[in-house]
Amino acid sequence: MTAALPAIAFDRIGRDRLPALLRTMPKAELHIHIEGSLEPELIFKLAQRNGVALNYPSVEALRAAYAFTDLQSFLDIYYAGASVLLKEQDFFDMAWAYLTKARADNVVHTEMFFDPQGHTSRGVAFKTVLDGLTRAISDAGARLSVEARLIMCFLRHFDEADAERTLAAIEEFDVESSVMVPTHFVRCLALADDVRSRYDVSSLKCVVHTGGACPVAVKRSMLEWWGLVLYESYGGTESGSTCSIGPDEWLAHPGSVGRAVAPFEPLVVDEEGNPLPVNTEGRLYFRDL
Repeated sequence: MTAALPAIAFDRIGRDRLPALLRTMPKAELHIHIEGSLEPELIFKLAQRNGVALNYPSVEALRAAYAFTDLQSFLDIYYAGASVLLKEQDFFDMAWAYLTKARADNVVHTEMFFDPQGHTSRGVAFKTVLDGLTRAISDAGARLSVEARLIMCFLRHFDEADAERTLAAIEEFDVESSVMVPTHFVRCLALADDVRSRYDVSSLKCVVHTGGACPVAVKRSMLEWWGLVLYESYGGTESGSTCSIGPDEWLAHPGSVGRAVAPFEPLVVDEEGNPLPVNTEGRLYFRDL
């Protein structure tokens, strides 16, 4: 029998000791977009190796551009980094650089999001992306004692033809988990019945959808097609997930976004900020307990 760990009174720990404590504490990183982890030095190294011209004259200039001012300035850097990823070794080097840095911060488990469509649209084979990432994950487990998993993401601005290519990739590579938004569901459902039935998606175990409200009819159709694998996450960019709901509970309460997840508590108020009783419409807030 394993003894319970004692509670830590964080409020009694001196602020000067917290940085060292946080560095040594084992951690799980559950939301990292691996393409976004590329740093300027590696971007330039891969660009030179692959003969890719960058719009930045030096590593220093690229690093200075990391001072994002808006979404577009972030995307400029993101796509500049993605443009140098062409070969299996590139994807390995990217993932390995992140995993070694994560290990230095005592991360023992990480779940890495990756965007295959951002690469296949540039002519890079899905297998090239996957082989490089999975090789780095295997080496990290053996050499760094870091457990890592992949979560495949979809890009909402691609059309139905790309939705079919994604279904083919799910079947070919036995994809188990993914993150989507309702737009992806709509585009998949827009495919003809004979196209949808052509692909086996039974490998899917968990598909988290977020980023916007999902119409009840759309979600019900996806559950009928993919089975009880859809999990909804409701929240915001700054807070992360504040509510979640699984497929069984959603079928019992269609349209619901579920219950609040720790450490959040929902609060519904009127126009003056006064708390409202249960089952009353009002302004929805979440407070961090």
